[in-house]
Amino acid sequence: IVPEAIARTGPLDEAKVLHQLRDGTEVMVLDEKEVAVGDKKQSWLQVRDAAHRDGWVKSDQIIVLSPKR
Repeated sequence: IVPEAIARTGPLDEAKVLHQLRDGTEVMVLDEKEVAVGDKKQSWLQVRDAAHRDGWVKSDQIIVLSPKR
């Protein structure tokens, strides 16, 4: 959805940036968390890329595709 999604050490905007995922990068979703920020909630996904780098990305920065059944 965005040209570069920022992967962080944790599901917070203040968490340290680990790396960026470029548009088209395929990742596997490992976990999901909702975090309250003031009166709003943010949804975060913990992902792993092909290089086995993990990180937390805001869910609105990527598209989640369901596996074929």
